[in-house]
Amino acid sequence: MTLGAEEWAILKGLNLAWDLGLRAIVIESDAKELVDRLNNDRSGNSGNSVCWQIQNLRKKEWDIRIEYIHRANQVADFLAKRGISSTMFLDVCPEFLRSLVLKDKLGFNSPSLIP
Repeated sequence: MTLGAEEWAILKGLNLAWDLGLRAIVIESDAKELVDRLNNDRSGNSGNSVCWQIQNLRKKEWDIRIEYIHRANQVADFLAKRGISSTMFLDVCPEFLRSLVLKDKLGFNSPSLIP
């Protein structure tokens, strides 16, 4: 995923979280450059930039943490790649993700399973 796509996904995710009434959010990304930019408020002055829009959302009354993680979250990686070609909203963990969730929970760090 390019930085622009990841930035756009964060913006869309934050808007969705706000609309759903979620007020404590942790965003994990393996894009260190983007995480650093968002955490250091280097969004520029352009009201049209995605980064600037994210910074404005962060000013609302909620708790948002944006954290860098090494690409070890296989579930997030799988869903991001799957989301490029489809739309899905999950309220329970589907069977096809359970083994990846277990590996992430146990801390296994292996290459992505999805091409």
